Amino acid sequence: MDINVGIIKSIMHIMDRSVSEPVYSDYELNMDFLGEFIGKHIGNFLNSPDVKAFDERYNEDMNLFFENIHEDFIEASKKMTESIFYLINNNDDVPAGDALYVLYEKEGELNFIMLLLEYKTGYIHKFGYENEKMQTEIIEYKTCLTNITQKVSNVFNYSVGDGEVKILEKQYKVDGAKTNFLSQGIFNLEEKKTVNEKLNIVRKTAEKLINEYYEDDIEKHKDLKTEIIRDCIEKKEVDIEKIAEKIFEGDDILIDNFNTHISNKGLKNEPIKIDELNYNKILKKQKIKTKEGIELLIPIDLMTDSNKIAFEQNDDGTTNIILRNLKEKEE
Repeated sequence: MDINVGIIKSIMHIMDRSVSEPVYSDYELNMDFLGEFIGKHIGNFLNSPDVKAFDERYNEDMNLFFENIHEDFIEASKKMTESIFYLINNNDDVPAGDALYVLYEKEGELNFIMLLLEYKTGYIHKFGYENEKMQTEIIEYKTCLTNITQKVSNVFNYSVGDGEVKILEKQYKVDGAKTNFLSQGIFNLEEKKTVNEKLNIVRKTAEKLINEYYEDDIEKHKDLKTEIIRDCIEKKEVDIEKIAEKIFEGDDILIDNFNTHISNKGLKNEPIKIDELNYNKILKKQKIKTKEGIELLIPIDLMTDSNKIAFEQNDDGTTNIILRNLKEKEE
């Protein structure tokens, strides 16, 4: 989905571990040729289903910090860089990179965004004269920045109008413990899971119990996928309680087991709201895999169509997958 943003200003600070402190810029970036590069990365962030949204206002200090962001843009970016560099410099698992800050507008709303452009190893050419003869070389360059076709893994976005914080991040070892890099490591926010993380907990927990108590029944796996898809289409949310009741056929022991497992993984037994980005991601082809290693990619609309696909249980515990009324694909 294309997203139009109006870039107002930007600046970049260097956070190289080989230097004892950040290299701060005092000047904004020249935007003559950077508009496409920055716009592409902001668009990728806004289109990512893995972004976590913190709807409540972060805290009073953060709101005051961004209150005059238009005038204090450079100083604000330096203060944030100082905090990020401290984490990078004291934890080898955290990737080094340059911090790109952008003030931009989207649909009339002012936003402040930080994108961590991780260092990548690349190769460049070098040429010069050796004994009055031209010599060319290929040299390794260890601080190439994330390019326009690569994904930025760690992004912080603050909406100045409503105080909403959005974060895309990875986990790294910080002081020996796996930590969400930005939300916990830098901003000390309460842990939140993305829609995709929540759905994965539901799927994997249910699949594990199906494997253990239903002998890996392929029809049960199909029912699980179907129930999730049906909820997404009909209600734009996944009702965890209803799915557990359906899959485990009212077995209180299995349902309690399921609820305990998801609770231990930090997921509450409440409906998972599905936003547009995750809706489009979920409603793709679904994969069914047999123990023999056979994989079927099934379009969403056929998952619930018994006239096209059916599962028949045999007395020996095996399952027949029947595909019928299918047309040959036209070349």
